[in-house]
Amino acid sequence: MALGQRAWPAAATGDATLARYAALSRLNLSEIEDIIPADGSILLILRRGETASAALRQALVAATADAPVAGGTLHEIAVEYDGQIWPGCSAGGNGRGYVYK
Repeated sequence: MALGQRAWPAAATGDATLARYAALSRLNLSEIEDIIPADGSILLILRRGETASAALRQALVAATADAPVAGGTLHEIAVEYDGQIWPGCSAGGNGRGYVYK
């Protein structure tokens, strides 16, 4: 289902979002202006005047089971806040900083 003439949401992709994004990017289809991965879905922006080709339609229904899923990296950043507690927050969190209430 298209959203207007240029925006095509790929159906819910779930955990395969990044794999589907990579697969669509590798196709380098001329009608695609941009591919925007989101949380469990992908939005395709088509170039002005373009329509979805048979190759794009096939890619949207193709299984991504064989595509490698890109894993993310967790980055934890320690932050120490020594200013006044802002409204709605209190010190606590089992000694782990401020907790919003």
